[in-house]
Amino acid sequence: MNWSARWARLYSPLIVALSMTVAVLLIAVAFRVGLISAGLLVANKDFIDVSTKLLGALVLTLGAIASYFRFFKGRTLSPRLKIEALVDVIPIDSSRNLHVLSVEVTNVGTVAIWGLQPRIEIRYHGDDSRTEEDVGDWWTPLDHRDGKARLRMLDTEESSQFAVHRDVPVTVWAVTFFTRVSLSSGHSWHRVTTASNRLEGKQ
Repeated sequence: MNWSARWARLYSPLIVALSMTVAVLLIAVAFRVGLISAGLLVANKDFIDVSTKLLGALVLTLGAIASYFRFFKGRTLSPRLKIEALVDVIPIDSSRNLHVLSVEVTNVGTVAIWGLQPRIEIRYHGDDSRTEEDVGDWWTPLDHRDGKARLRMLDTEESSQFAVHRDVPVTVWAVTFFTRVSLSSGHSWHRVTTASNRLEGKQ
């Protein structure tokens, strides 16, 4: 919570109370100096009744607008994505293992998601640590191989799967996969997964 949010949370009730106090004092002063009187109120009761109703409608409208911006704007029409990442480690021989990262993305929002762009950074932990940055060579199951462009779009509650695999020498003791899924709109989501390269029964 940032400073402005903390300030609003702590002092909003005080501001409301002070505003009501100022309004009451202004009405009292108006009665005191003669700007408002009982006779004047009685003589203009129809006008006052209409004005009160208009003021109430205005307050309700402003309250509805404020509620929308406070609770709904940015939520109902914003893209929402769920990422699940799983790493399988498969022994190849005594010197290396196969790491397969499977990523499933699901559209859990209320709007379609366009321009899905999965990227990954791979960090190898060991005596000679190294990093593969901005990897984009994902393998998509049953991907078309005819060279034609496909529309990368996920509708509500739809999902898509991606996978990437690497041969990892046993000198590496763990591998961390930093997965990022970006949209053409600029939104992005992240998932970090670390897998051990030490299989049970192997030294």
